[in-house]
Amino acid sequence: MANTPVFGWPYQGRLDQPHGPNLGEKLALAIEATVNSIVGQWLPYPTVWSTFGPAPVLGNGTLVSRYSQIGKTTHLSIKLTIGSTTNPQAGQLWRFTAPVAAATDAVFPLLLEDAVPGVRWPGSAVLGAGGIGIDRVIAADGTGGVTGNAPFAWAVNDIFWLNGTYEAA
Repeated sequence: MANTPVFGWPYQGRLDQPHGPNLGEKLALAIEATVNSIVGQWLPYPTVWSTFGPAPVLGNGTLVSRYSQIGKTTHLSIKLTIGSTTNPQAGQLWRFTAPVAAATDAVFPLLLEDAVPGVRWPGSAVLGAGGIGIDRVIAADGTGGVTGNAPFAWAVNDIFWLNGTYEAA
């Protein structure tokens, strides 16, 4: 059975024995693999939530992190929802990890949501070149870094949400 010169997809050459359904399945799988490599898929990754001091405790909160990589372009999303047993470590600056190291510094927008009274703050975070540590997590309200008690006292259903795009190393 022959293969196309560009993508390596199987096809039936004029001198090949008939392959019918077998060829169809192989061709479909090859096309799917090519499309997935071009388009990219969102995949979960195990981000680490930490501080420069004592480690926060997720407890019954949720931390969902996922990414998609197309070539060196990497998209990521980190969403932390505080639970009743979450200990975000008051006074300690938050950090998170990215799925792959960055080629250059990247700045990401983020949303901080205080569920009660329903107030939202914009913010930003920095991923340094060559590393996977997302730090300098800052609220745009001028209070400085995001900690377990800033820019507000974190409580049940409060949300930290970061989305961004960067170049992988």
